[in-house]
Amino acid sequence: MDKEHLIKLTVPKLREEAMKIEGLVGVHGMKKGELLHVLAKHHGIELEEHRVKRDYSALKKKIAEFRKLKEEARAAGDKKKVEKMRRRIHGLKHETRR
Repeated sequence: MDKEHLIKLTVPKLREEAMKIEGLVGVHGMKKGELLHVLAKHHGIELEEHRVKRDYSALKKKIAEFRKLKEEARAAGDKKKVEKMRRRIHGLKHETRR
């Protein structure tokens, strides 16, 4: 079993594989990430972590910039630009919560 094959398996298939490991308990309560970690460790496969570092201060600065642009557009009466800036702000706020 290789890394690509392991990652592509569905949770029920991963549970089946995990149940074959002797002494492992709580398989039905595990999430996919936990199952992958256990199976990879059992089969000697290294899984690298995919953590992306985000620069939250840069995101906050962009949000402030877009808020300023939104207020300018609102003062000018440009409803399309106000909506566009609102959606961009929403998206950036969502990024800060990841």
